[in-house]
Amino acid sequence: MEEEDEETIVLITSVEKQKRSRYRYNIFLNELFAFSVHEDMLVKHRLLKGEYVNAARIEMIITEDEYHKAFMEALRFVGRRPRSRKEIEFKLAEKGYGEDAVSRTIQKLLEQKIIDDEQFAHMWTEHRLFSQKKGRRWVQQELQQKGLSKEHIQEALSNVDEEAEFQAAYDTAKKKWATIKGEPFERKHKLASFMLRRGYPSTMVNTVLKQVTGESLDELDMI
Repeated sequence: MEEEDEETIVLITSVEKQKRSRYRYNIFLNELFAFSVHEDMLVKHRLLKGEYVNAARIEMIITEDEYHKAFMEALRFVGRRPRSRKEIEFKLAEKGYGEDAVSRTIQKLLEQKIIDDEQFAHMWTEHRLFSQKKGRRWVQQELQQKGLSKEHIQEALSNVDEEAEFQAAYDTAKKKWATIKGEPFERKHKLASFMLRRGYPSTMVNTVLKQVTGESLDELDMI
């Protein structure tokens, strides 16, 4: 054992697996509970009963364990669906992780290409426009809320197939039109409002409405 200040040296008297957490262990120093660590930290730092540790090493292990917890938390979060960098930062901060742990976690996720805001912007745009039938204004607002940069948002939206986007809008309007009840003018007004709320640009709504109902927004004086 390396020479260390006797006042800071403590003995690991017990290592107990937590009942509610499969991979975490409680470390007891001089018969008292001191801290808990993930199984990976336990193995990496040889935290075994009968081993001696000093204060500096304990602090280093606890800090590294926090980084490990933050990274695993981020992986679980991303595992549910792709996330933007800002979403992950917010989630980790919400969980109580410090700025350093969040920063290191984000850097590791970027290095391992687990997160990529540019790719995320394209994927989210395609999904919302064509699978969820949302308009580009809706998508733009969502991407802004998720912390995407203006450059990534603009690039993602500019690469959208305009014909496919229009077809999605037309299909949405046609399906909705069949469910709307009331007088013709009232039905057209409801359809226009519905399409605008979904984030479709007014010019596209005008064209789609004309094809679906025979009259445009201009003719209905709705703009």
